[in-house]
Amino acid sequence: MKKRILVVDDESAIRFLYEEELKDAGYKVFTAANGTEALKFLDENKVDLVVTDLKMPETSGLAMIPYLHKYNPKLPILVVTAFPQYEGLLVGEENSVKGFFVKPVKMEDLKARIAQILGRNLPEGILEV
Repeated sequence: MKKRILVVDDESAIRFLYEEELKDAGYKVFTAANGTEALKFLDENKVDLVVTDLKMPETSGLAMIPYLHKYNPKLPILVVTAFPQYEGLLVGEENSVKGFFVKPVKMEDLKARIAQILGRNLPEGILEV
């Protein structure tokens, strides 16, 4: 069964890019344009990992993370943002943030981290972090 990933970003081009890249890597991918859409989706669906931006309209990724933790304390979250100053506040066991990437992110790095978290084999030539 394919692992399920929810991508949350207000930029449609980024959602499309991540969706295509992660589908090509063998994942089932869902998208949401903001935290409000993501939380509604999660009310009725289960995922194995969330990739989220921080700054978005309506419910931001920053505001959404505590709700994701309540939804499932073990749900791994990867943050991809243009704001590096949030890394120290977010990464850690207490909120399930398992990776922090500054935009523009290298897709190989993002996919490698996802593979580590979800227990898939890393693509050849990519080292574990």
